[in-house]
Amino acid sequence: MCKGSTDNERELKKCSDEAIISFISKKIKYPAIAREQGATGTAVVRFVVEKDGSMTDFKIVKDPGYGLGEEALRIAKKLPKWERSGSMKGRKVRVYFNLPIRFELKG
Repeated sequence: MCKGSTDNERELKKCSDEAIISFISKKIKYPAIAREQGATGTAVVRFVVEKDGSMTDFKIVKDPGYGLGEEALRIAKKLPKWERSGSMKGRKVRVYFNLPIRFELKG
């Protein structure tokens, strides 16, 4: 996904953020009931990034309703395995990640 060395953490974070945004924007489907009701808002999904980069323990922690939280959860579960997991003092660790997904209708 993102090429580069760990010497430039800022560039790697920017690249990772852009990759996640691109993935979400390609896969997301605005729920029909939310579109009909004009519902917007930010859903937040929390999950654990395991030491090997896989993800577990998905949970909706903020749900604006109308199926938006469920759609955010569906997308989060489809994210590819992370190339880099969390680390502390040089050791890989499990980390919680909160993924906010903003839903808004255009026009």
